[in-house]
Amino acid sequence: MGCRYYSVALSLFIALLVLYVFIPVSRAEAFATIYIRSDGSIETDPPGLHVNLSGSSGLYYLTGDVYGRIVIERDNVVLDGGGFRLYGLSYGRRSVGVQVYGRRNITITNLKIDSFHEGIGIANSSDVRVVGNVIIGGKYGVVVDGSDNLLLKNNAFSNTFVNGVLLSNSSLIEFSFNVFTDCYVAFEIYSSSSVTIVYNVIQGNKTLRGLYLHSVKNTTIAHNVIKGRQGLFIHASFNNSIYNNLFDNIDFNYVVGSGRNNWCVQPIRGVNIIGGDFIGGNAYLLPGNNGYSQTCSDRDGDGFCDQPLEIDYWNIDYHPLKYSPSKPPSPSLIIYTTTHTTTQTITEYITQTTTSKPETITSTVTEIRTQSSVETSIIQLTTTETQTSLLTTTSITTHVYTLNPTAVIVTSISLVAAMAALSAILTLIPGKKH
Repeated sequence: MGCRYYSVALSLFIALLVLYVFIPVSRAEAFATIYIRSDGSIETDPPGLHVNLSGSSGLYYLTGDVYGRIVIERDNVVLDGGGFRLYGLSYGRRSVGVQVYGRRNITITNLKIDSFHEGIGIANSSDVRVVGNVIIGGKYGVVVDGSDNLLLKNNAFSNTFVNGVLLSNSSLIEFSFNVFTDCYVAFEIYSSSSVTIVYNVIQGNKTLRGLYLHSVKNTTIAHNVIKGRQGLFIHASFNNSIYNNLFDNIDFNYVVGSGRNNWCVQPIRGVNIIGGDFIGGNAYLLPGNNGYSQTCSDRDGDGFCDQPLEIDYWNIDYHPLKYSPSKPPSPSLIIYTTTHTTTQTITEYITQTTTSKPETITSTVTEIRTQSSVETSIIQLTTTETQTSLLTTTSITTHVYTLNPTAVIVTSISLVAAMAALSAILTLIPGKKH
């Protein structure tokens, strides 16, 4: 009898524990689903809630933090977060921070998204721009399926449990100047083509893998800094270009069952990802100075290893970069604009606003970046931006830009400084409101 009571009590305790862990604690504020309807109106579920979202005629902006999610049901929308925070549940069927399904010409910018199963969900959509956002926590940062002509730029991802970005069945996508910190797998891409992944930083002790590609073709991966356990895992993928990346990982890069991929370009003059004078292949670093770029010979001093790196029969880096501890990487690396023999031009709608009382804010970011076990560089960046206090009038103009996968030297900006600036955004996120 005693054992039976003990068993019942134990079962009740476990049930209460499950309820405590998986059912959110009641809050003074209700979790809201906010709809931007096809006619431009704003509605909430439950109905009649006051939420910090205003706007009409295609421009919508947050006026404060929002405990809830946003569903965009019309085309030609700009959603400006104004630096405010959209936060909610980290699980559950309603847990998509911003939902864009079956839409065209959508911009999501300047928004801090915290604790959703999916930070941003995009499906069956085109001409979508996700620019200048911070996405933290949850299972996935951005999920894209069945979409094309997308731009994800200048975003900061942190502590996503599975993926920073999960992309499938999509094409003509550009990911540039994003920072991923402690995302289990930064990029996971399936059955997609013509994807451009350039100038991104992947880092953090919780990072298992920088990129995972399955059934991917005609994709460019260049000018990225990738630090984690594994840099790049490729399966059943071919005709992809992978060059001028820094793979600074615990394990080697893996290629499993893939066709031919290009791991370098013909050498051209320009500061490469580790500060050398020519761009060609990639830099491969491992702990204990055991990476190929650390152990290979460079008798002619041209900055490339004398022998190619054969990853497998179909995947060979003919110009791997030579890493030299006596010549540490430059703290200010050159950034290159890009061109492509067949360019894809899409239309981007930019909202221009007239504002009152603009004020200038100057901030200084200092990053201490360890280049190897014995070398440390200190990079300081001062940025100036204009912040406006009130929206008064709005007009929409059209700007045409081109997705450009192949690198050519044009101008110089500090890549490391850009990394520091994006990483610093994470420090601006306020504590969760529970």
